[in-house]
Amino acid sequence: MLFILLLALGILFTNVSSDTPVRLGPVFTVEPPALVRYASSAGTRVQCAARGDPPPRLSWLADDGSTLSDAPGVRRVYSNGTLELFPSGAYRDEQAASTVRCRAVNPHGAIVSRDVTLQPG
Repeated sequence: MLFILLLALGILFTNVSSDTPVRLGPVFTVEPPALVRYASSAGTRVQCAARGDPPPRLSWLADDGSTLSDAPGVRRVYSNGTLELFPSGAYRDEQAASTVRCRAVNPHGAIVSRDVTLQPG
């Protein structure tokens, strides 16, 4: 009798878990470092990646929390989580050392990376 009860419970839980899709909030697979030093004459790229189900959208946040967007001649923000900073010949004063964060969002949650200090030299 106990065997039949355990068997029935096992089948019940197996069916429930196989019919219910697993959804996951974002988790970083590549989190940017706390400090990015780079030659201002060369520019740099900073990587950020996350997984989740459904796959999260990646964006970059400025120090004030606003979303970074492309700035011609200064930076490009790619949808794959890459932030590209162009060589300093195109920089204006506002692009000196700055702090940014990577954000990953899907319907099951949102995460924000550590502060990333961008330090041209």
